[in-house]
Amino acid sequence: MAKRGGVIFYFLALTVIFLGGAICPPAQGAEFVADMVMSGPQGKYTGKIWVKGDKVRQEMQMMGMRQISIIRQDKKVVWNLMPQQMAYMEMPLRPEQSLASEKDLDKAGAKKYLGKEKVGGFTCKKYQVIPEDPPGIKHVVWIATELDYPIKVQTEMNTGTIVMELKNIKKKKIPDSIFQIPEGYEKMNMPMMMPGMQQRR
Repeated sequence: MAKRGGVIFYFLALTVIFLGGAICPPAQGAEFVADMVMSGPQGKYTGKIWVKGDKVRQEMQMMGMRQISIIRQDKKVVWNLMPQQMAYMEMPLRPEQSLASEKDLDKAGAKKYLGKEKVGGFTCKKYQVIPEDPPGIKHVVWIATELDYPIKVQTEMNTGTIVMELKNIKKKKIPDSIFQIPEGYEKMNMPMMMPGMQQRR
């Protein structure tokens, strides 16, 4: 169970790193909703993602629980919501995690352009990125030129390959309210597998 939980946390970390919005909003302030599919050695997970400029909301079903993350680049935080407990956790969004647009990939590590490729009907620029830390990891990122946003990320690790892809992308107006912490939610600190863990207030 601990190993499975660790992989799930890594899935979520990947979405924060590559879908968290650039330091400046994406081109024309990308605004869309899409299905999100993640697959790897521990299985396949599906969910949805809402993007509005530098704000992102992700929802997934993992281990029978609804997992919600709200990435607020403007506030430099990530809120992980737990609807079952009416609670949320807050993590700082570090500058090196804000790697959504093409220009921001340089911050991730050694970047190599691999050409253009169609993904889900979008023309994408394809890059290989090898970070210095942690070692032994290689990312391949497909950035849709129309959105200036990554719609597919493939990560190779010594434990296997994880693939995240956005499907059924639809441009539409999204209300700001879905990027807020719902009323009545209590703040929790990080769980045992992360630093700073405390009991719920």
